[in-house]
Amino acid sequence: MSRGPVHAGDVLRAAAALGIGDAAGVRALAVAMELPGAGRGPLPPAAPGRPLPPGVPRPLPPAAPDLSGPRPAPEPPAPPVPVAPATEPRGASLLSFPAAEPLPPQAGTALPAPGELLFAAPGTVPEVAPAPPWNPRTERAIMLAVAATEAAGREVDGRQLLDLVVRRLGGRPPTSRTRIPYRLRPTTRAGVHLLLDRGPSMRPFRHDHQWVARLARRVLPPDQLQVLDFRLAQGVSADGGRSWSGLQSWLPPGRPVLLVSDLGRLRPPVAGRHQATAADWLAFLHRLRRAGHPVTCLTPFRPESYPAALRRAVALVPLDRRTSVWSARSAVRGIRRAGPGG
Repeated sequence: MSRGPVHAGDVLRAAAALGIGDAAGVRALAVAMELPGAGRGPLPPAAPGRPLPPGVPRPLPPAAPDLSGPRPAPEPPAPPVPVAPATEPRGASLLSFPAAEPLPPQAGTALPAPGELLFAAPGTVPEVAPAPPWNPRTERAIMLAVAATEAAGREVDGRQLLDLVVRRLGGRPPTSRTRIPYRLRPTTRAGVHLLLDRGPSMRPFRHDHQWVARLARRVLPPDQLQVLDFRLAQGVSADGGRSWSGLQSWLPPGRPVLLVSDLGRLRPPVAGRHQATAADWLAFLHRLRRAGHPVTCLTPFRPESYPAALRRAVALVPLDRRTSVWSARSAVRGIRRAGPGG
């Protein structure tokens, strides 16, 4: 039976099957399997203590040279081939991979100190837009809950009507002209003024400003929404901070206000003259409520972290994934039903 040409892979598979691991044994096996070119060059010495496997012929010593004719010029010896020392097989692990080195800073630029990263000017540190603060499934409903006001609907409020009937049967005089009570329903008919606090303490949350403004434009009609930059010490700006004017010139009487601010809770390293304190914010909120403006504050902090006086003066809705439609609506209703006096 004829067989095809022998390749190096055949020799390696046969050596693995026979348990041959040294170079001399593999070379002898290649000669025995008639691998083309296997008989050229001197054979390496066999490893001591390891006889050749049965069936593999021992290589013959090289023949003596013929000295009868002219002697050819001796060939230069071939350079020795480096053989890597045998090493024991080792397993791999994630710990064996080297850690990635940080990229060196560009020439002429210096990285800010760790304490200055939050308050670095825009463009000096690479910015990565964070995830939305509210759940994308309920963000539109939360925006409607914090931006809407309550107005009388068309459904009769049975609980208040029963209270009026009991008062009449008990002989109590009505406190005012008797009217049929209707249930209150949320509406955005009064419009909303969205004030984005551009104070120094809100610089780390500039992405939240952009996100809230985009969400408000998607939810509220354009004729019912006014987005303005705001600083307590300067007023409002409609041109990106190039000019500032008083808030009362932009705010109609009774217009709801949606404020995105930390109310002075975060204290930056270098506050500057535009940084307002909690007492300044409290006085400002009382002025708005006495003027009949319902105010809701969207804050990056939990309401429990604020003083009790601020919690009584404004509805605090956190910019947090744990904020639900029910919690936002409850916070807004609790403050607005308490009235201007808190």
